[in-house]
Amino acid sequence: MAANAEGGKAKIVAYDDKSFPIVAARRKNMTDELARLCPDCEVENADFPTSDLQKAGAPTFTGMLASNPAGQLDFVAGPYDPASIPFAKAAQQQGRDDFKLTGYDASPDFVKLIADGSGVAAATTAAPFPYASWGAMDQVARIKAGKQPWESTELPVALVTKDNAAQVTDGFFAPADFDYEAMFKEQWGR
Repeated sequence: MAANAEGGKAKIVAYDDKSFPIVAARRKNMTDELARLCPDCEVENADFPTSDLQKAGAPTFTGMLASNPAGQLDFVAGPYDPASIPFAKAAQQQGRDDFKLTGYDASPDFVKLIADGSGVAAATTAAPFPYASWGAMDQVARIKAGKQPWESTELPVALVTKDNAAQVTDGFFAPADFDYEAMFKEQWGR
């Protein structure tokens, strides 16, 4: 989204949460890709303390908004959807709709905000958690049986936007036209 920003320039604030190493990895991958696709984009790395989830008004985020007045910010990449939800609500309470907010993990409440389309919530990524769970069990069984595990590091993901949010049901992304349960059951002889 940011790489396609008008004029190839955008100001982006990208959050990390030191409590979860995966968040740092996702932010690094995102900022590396932004540097490649949008060299004129300005990326500001910011830290989000997990403890803010317990506090009213998303204080770290509202502080960032105060230092980036309306019109000076294009995108905010939240560390994960449970933080992006209070970010979106804080932006709404402050009357801010001048930037787009993204998240990770397709939390049902954040997907609803995206589908609504009336606030800053613009996109999230959805990983196929149920498929990954079935795959993990298959991998364990293969290894225990002395069989070769399959390459499982590139499972499908989806970018959830207003256009496709209705397809992410119950907060879980499932690859279209792929019945992974039937595939695994067949492989397991069930």
